[in-house]
Amino acid sequence: IASDNGFGLYSRYCINNTFVDNELNHNHDGFYLRYSDDNLIKNNKFIGNEVSRLSLIFCNLNNISGNQIYSSRRFYDEGIYLLFCDNNNIKENVQINTRIQLSVGVYNNITNNNITSNLSPMNPGISLYDSNYTQISENRISGFPKCIFEDEDCIGNVIQNNYCEIPERTPAIPGYNLYFLIGILSVVVIIINKKLKKS
Repeated sequence: IASDNGFGLYSRYCINNTFVDNELNHNHDGFYLRYSDDNLIKNNKFIGNEVSRLSLIFCNLNNISGNQIYSSRRFYDEGIYLLFCDNNNIKENVQINTRIQLSVGVYNNITNNNITSNLSPMNPGISLYDSNYTQISENRISGFPKCIFEDEDCIGNVIQNNYCEIPERTPAIPGYNLYFLIGILSVVVIIINKKLKKS
């Protein structure tokens, strides 16, 4: 268990290691992995870390599965973040109030994850930026304004068989639209009455 640190866990140049059953709670950053390939990151818990939870940079051929990632913050909501990463598998993770973002990579797989939010987030559940030939399938995404986003630089991604639930937007003030409509109609009636009296 690593708590109340700058980094819960920070590793570089790791090859063929196993990171299993760790708890990284209330750190500034949860788990940073850089320049590391062919690792297993499984069954870890990330609770209440401030900025990032699980970040991989220049990492290839890693398996990220069965992790639980929780946050109570609306902003800084990256749960799993990959930058310059290829051929990684992200599967069967549970994410509450956090999301997945991939930037500049190829041939990554995102499958069978449960990604939910109840904080009215501003970002999609899964975001791809210049990420190509990504397989996104069988994920359950709910509570986000958009479930999956690709920017204009993405090519060759396969997105299929995902469950998406977008919350309905409600007026900021209950009944606001009705009051606005009644106000407009009242003004119209007054104008018509004035015209009738003049005639």
